[in-house]
Amino acid sequence: MVRRVNSGVGSALQRQLLTQAGRELLLLQSSDWSFILRAGTTTDLARERIQRHLDRFWRPMDALNNNTSLPAGWLDAVEREDGLFPLLNAADWVSRPDLTLEQNPVVK
Repeated sequence: MVRRVNSGVGSALQRQLLTQAGRELLLLQSSDWSFILRAGTTTDLARERIQRHLDRFWRPMDALNNNTSLPAGWLDAVEREDGLFPLLNAADWVSRPDLTLEQNPVVK
């Protein structure tokens, strides 16, 4: 995600695709699905949700990387279903320039 965002966004559609991919990545990482799998409870549901968010992350990324289109209505449907984080912006994944030790307030 970081590498793709750092390569640039050429259109509003590309930004929209990257933003939805970021949303799916956050949903995948922030959920308890991996814990549920390890605990052995409702594992079918957990596997299905993990696969769904992975698919919804990779589809827009593949479309961007291969300069192809998604099926008509796919992005709108996914945005309606997984429309969390309305203020999310693909630019949130832009890498910060390397900081020297003196510039980085966290590292001393």
